[in-house]
Amino acid sequence: IPNGSLLLQSADSLRLSSLNVGSLGAIRFSADPVSGKASTLNVAGTANLASGASLGIELRSKLTSPATFTVVQANQLNVGTLAPPSFGELSYFYVGSMATNPGAGSVTFNVRRRTAAEAGIDDFLAQADAHGLPALDYDASDFDAELASLS
Repeated sequence: IPNGSLLLQSADSLRLSSLNVGSLGAIRFSADPVSGKASTLNVAGTANLASGASLGIELRSKLTSPATFTVVQANQLNVGTLAPPSFGELSYFYVGSMATNPGAGSVTFNVRRRTAAEAGIDDFLAQADAHGLPALDYDASDFDAELASLS
């Protein structure tokens, strides 16, 4: 992917002999927190992620506990200075980060719920959030739309 983009819409594994993502290349992975699975590129050889390359992840179901998703697993991983990760339409109530580990040949995304302090809400709202939000069976975009309609 020298200068294009690839969107992996399922939480399945793909086997590759090699992977090259150029400085203008982008890959967007999908993760399903309910099943604990994510799009994963299993690279038998070398995975090269050039400086400027963009990686991101989108959640396909509701996140109820912190999760780590390995999206690249390679025999050898060469990584430049990547663009800031993209989290698609990650709800405000979630926080995400990306980590590369060339020694382990892996790229992972970590996603968790935002704490009350990070969200800037008081104790009462934090308790309501802790008890009410898990009962809602909305995806992140539905919840954000519902929240926006209240203001």
